Amino acid sequence: MFDYAKGSYSDTEGAFILVNTHNVTIERQLFTLAREIGHLIFHRVEYQDMFVIKETKEEQNASDKVADYFAAHLLVPQSEFERIYARTQDIVKLERHFRVSYLVILKCLAEMGIIDYSKEKTKIHGIYKKQHGVKLQDSIELPPALTIEEFPENERFIYLIWNALKLGKISEMKAAELLNITVEQLRVRRQETEVYAVA
Repeated sequence: MFDYAKGSYSDTEGAFILVNTHNVTIERQLFTLAREIGHLIFHRVEYQDMFVIKETKEEQNASDKVADYFAAHLLVPQSEFERIYARTQDIVKLERHFRVSYLVILKCLAEMGIIDYSKEKTKIHGIYKKQHGVKLQDSIELPPALTIEEFPENERFIYLIWNALKLGKISEMKAAELLNITVEQLRVRRQETEVYAVA
């Protein structure tokens, strides 16, 4: 099932992950990306040449648990979580610090034996409904959620465009088109970067 991300692996092409960003929160995008990395590390043989080997339901559940555990501990390292949790028990501050869903934070706390996951989730859903008048869906984050501006996409792509422009491999018009800005905006940005460039 393809919800938020899908990984694939080939001995000749290597590994890649496709992330669904449409109507998916940043926190969930990051978690599912880490989860797919976990699958590609621990279950690589299941991802051969774009075809996923069929597993039984039990095998799928077991591999999903491994990938979830990997993702949670990659994004929320235990020692760092304990250090920050000693400073604040605020779920929103914790989720913003680690840039994960509040559900991941609740699972970390449940693993440590601090809370009962189901009870705490029910409590948070009740508070959210009282404050906002609507039910808190699992696809929604506790406010303030992370914004797309905090995670600029395609930084490598942008770097390659600017580098190609600097080396004279592409024109200003082509660079502006690829960056989805006007030539005038490109020239302004180019001047700004040249002012602060180290000679």
